[in-house]
Amino acid sequence: MIIARAFAAAATALLSPAKCASCDEPMAHEVVFCAACIATVERVDDDYEGDGVEDDGVIAPLFYGGAVSTAITRFKYSDRADLARPLAAILCSALALADACEEEHARGSYTVVVPVPLHPVRLAARKYNQSALLAGRVAGHLGVAFGPRALDRVRDTPAQASLDRKGRTSNLSGAFVVRQPRLVDGARVLLIDDVLTTGATLSECRAVLLAGGAASVTAAVIARVAGERGMRPPARSMMAG
Repeated sequence: MIIARAFAAAATALLSPAKCASCDEPMAHEVVFCAACIATVERVDDDYEGDGVEDDGVIAPLFYGGAVSTAITRFKYSDRADLARPLAAILCSALALADACEEEHARGSYTVVVPVPLHPVRLAARKYNQSALLAGRVAGHLGVAFGPRALDRVRDTPAQASLDRKGRTSNLSGAFVVRQPRLVDGARVLLIDDVLTTGATLSECRAVLLAGGAASVTAAVIARVAGERGMRPPARSMMAG
């Protein structure tokens, strides 16, 4: 069985060689970005305190920009579901670092991984929920349950970025519901999305999950949006697939 799996993996690599998630440059299978693109990746320092109360406690290893923003944009809007593998690897590495640091959101803390849902209208237009593709891979990596329909988005909402804090909260009120209460009740939930912008979406999802009986909810994203800043060294430990 082990030999068969190794053979299948090797055959897959030959038929579909790895490429940079940002520019499609051919490269080694175990990395996410090529050398040129990784130079544009800016990691979030351990002492970064966020931009507001709505994003407190979110695991977000990288800043949104450069190759990271290009890769996520391609993943979401260019029918590149294949990019779930390398981008999920960034999340898995960040979770492994949290585990190594023995933080409260360590690997053993989770019992189910739940994606931020898309409204059916947006799901039909995009063909897939990018957060669900990421969450499924993270759940497999952690060896815990995957709840792709645990949360549902029942109301389509305008973009959050143009709204103030009060507007963001009211905009999302009633937008999410728990669809699988037995999966959520008493669970230690890892909530997955691709990008943290205002933080309001994750905050609302967390509140709905807790109201639905979840014991705890920790959110994790690939990247977070923040203001202009000088470039930091690339997060090489998070580039491995």
